[in-house]
Amino acid sequence: MPQVGIRPLTDDERAVLGTKLRDKTLSVRIWERYRIVGELADGRFLREVADRVVGSQAASAGRADLSEDEDLEAVERSAL
Repeated sequence: MPQVGIRPLTDDERAVLGTKLRDKTLSVRIWERYRIVGELADGRFLREVADRVVGSQAASAGRADLSEDEDLEAVERSAL
């Protein structure tokens, strides 16, 4: 599987990201996208981000039976 990453964030982008991650009025879907960007910007690998973001979704939704490939595909689709 190809390595997925993002370019380094500028100081202004990181400030906006921090603000968005603290914003309690965002929809969950949008907030999760910001979280994915933040996790990747912190240097985490996509598989780890999938475990942290999508894995927690699957557990909270009672969908812990999803395979890792399905989790990874869900993160890749939501990051688009």
